[in-house]
Amino acid sequence: MHTNLHQIDLNLLRLFACLWKSQSVSKTAEMLHLSQPATSHALKRLRKQLGDPLFSLQDGKMLPSLRAQQLAEPILSALKLLDDAISDSGRFDPCADERIFRIASNPHFELVVLPQLIKLAREQDWRVSFVMKLQPDNPREALLSGQLDLITGIANWPGEPLDLKRTFWGQERFGVLANHRHPIVNEPFARLKDFASYPQVRITMLGDGQGYIDHYLSKHGLKRDVALTVNGFGATTRILMETDWIVPVSERVAQHYVTDQLTWVPLEEPNHEIYLTAYWHPLQSVDVGVRWLIDQFRHCLKEEACDR
Repeated sequence: MHTNLHQIDLNLLRLFACLWKSQSVSKTAEMLHLSQPATSHALKRLRKQLGDPLFSLQDGKMLPSLRAQQLAEPILSALKLLDDAISDSGRFDPCADERIFRIASNPHFELVVLPQLIKLAREQDWRVSFVMKLQPDNPREALLSGQLDLITGIANWPGEPLDLKRTFWGQERFGVLANHRHPIVNEPFARLKDFASYPQVRITMLGDGQGYIDHYLSKHGLKRDVALTVNGFGATTRILMETDWIVPVSERVAQHYVTDQLTWVPLEEPNHEIYLTAYWHPLQSVDVGVRWLIDQFRHCLKEEACDR
């Protein structure tokens, strides 16, 4: 079935976008300020014009057809460009513009950047708020659907979403946190072979548990001895104090946990560095709010360094 653009009501495309994001007819009705019967009728019209069911109810969710999946990115991108062109979107003012930023975070972000970000928000009376989420199984889909605005991570890990936009907003020395009696911390830096041989805790927010350090070791023909995989520090420091296990972690994250019982040393090279990275969907490249937020990440990293 051939459909010309002039045959499509722009409001029906907005309905498509809302339904794509919410996966619910009732939530879409709320977003568009329509009754549920009116929303269902509009969906029927759109299905007829495009000659495809587009969305069908499965396990309580309105899931997209293959055709809807093909249409999603161009429709959402076009609507985003129109919204930005019509609105005064040349700059983002956090003191005037209300917005919720949804960020898939990692331990470095939550321990080093987030406290500074909240401090800034309180001091400058921002009207924005933040929702921290776990790393998604499908980063591209989570960003495209609006479930996330940004994903924070470390560059160059297996499965890095290369079709997404990214920017480096900081860099860190990488090393090992361990019991102060552990032999690995008796040297100025931890040798890679020693690091790989000791039992360790892997802290990851990725579903498969693989991350930057695994990729780095594999390039050197090494594989680490992972005794425990967790999604955050939690009881990790207690475990380190009571075992001969170690945990790889960046320097500034480690500073939150170094005590008279726990010591951090850098990984050999001897200044091995990781690159802190923010990922977003190409559709969001014109989003001034996202660009503003990444600038705040950089600022917060500098402020945290000054406070130490």
